[in-house]
Amino acid sequence: MTKEDFEALAKVVKKYDLMVISDEVYEKIYFDGYTHFSMSQIPEVRDNILITNSFSKTYAMTGWRIGYIVGNKKYISQMQKIQ
Repeated sequence: MTKEDFEALAKVVKKYDLMVISDEVYEKIYFDGYTHFSMSQIPEVRDNILITNSFSKTYAMTGWRIGYIVGNKKYISQMQKIQ
């Protein structure tokens, strides 16, 4: 998706107060001059975004299953209850 696509989607996320889980494990791998843009870079919806990421794709660590989630503290703190 382009930055413009994400900006259009962000309007919908803000209007309906939606939660977005964004899988960004390929953020460092891009072709044809594209660069990574995360919806979390849009201040109006930043609190509605949970980013999932890993080290496996970027650093060729297949099989390691080392990942992380970034997001608003109120959501992350609730995840600790089920971990």
